[in-house]
Amino acid sequence: MKGVKVVSGKYFDSITLMLLSQKIAEIPGISEASITLGTAFHLHILEEAGYDCRSLSPNPEDFLLAMDVEGENWAFFEQKALELLERPAKPPKDLSEKDRLYTSLSSAIVGHPDANIVLISIPGRYVFSRAMEALQSGLNVMIFSDHVSLDEEKKLKTYAHEQGLLVMGPDCGTSIIRGVGLGFANHCAPAADQKRRRNPPWNRNGW
Repeated sequence: MKGVKVVSGKYFDSITLMLLSQKIAEIPGISEASITLGTAFHLHILEEAGYDCRSLSPNPEDFLLAMDVEGENWAFFEQKALELLERPAKPPKDLSEKDRLYTSLSSAIVGHPDANIVLISIPGRYVFSRAMEALQSGLNVMIFSDHVSLDEEKKLKTYAHEQGLLVMGPDCGTSIIRGVGLGFANHCAPAADQKRRRNPPWNRNGW
């Protein structure tokens, strides 16, 4: 049985949403689960996947909890899924000072003076001020978020260009910089290693 629930009054970044979707799908009796923002695009995607969204009118910052569950007791599995959403994420107790969790961009910048890039994954309407704060601190920016206006994107990239910095995105879901994956990226060998693998020493003479 497929169903969709509109969840309001909560915020999770895009990466957390995907992890939560995976955890919910692991609940016995749930064969499929997805948590997405309540945009027209995501409503369309769910409709294409066989979910009935005709009666829904979410705000773009609401969440859509979509699940395919065994039997007819969708409400039971809905409660199980909502319990996961209500459960606060607790940081590991053995975090080092380097890996501690920060509550603001400014404190993270102070805590990581050697950092040179910031990945931003927050609702689009809050992106500009945080991205500009990072740029003004001399950091490059990767914007995972979407729903950033073209005018704000232009201002960010113009300022970054003037400062010799890079802005990737908005809606930049993946990048690999010097072998380090940001966002959703595959683990790849550096280009030099890949070249050696394609043309190993014993094959350079066409053996």
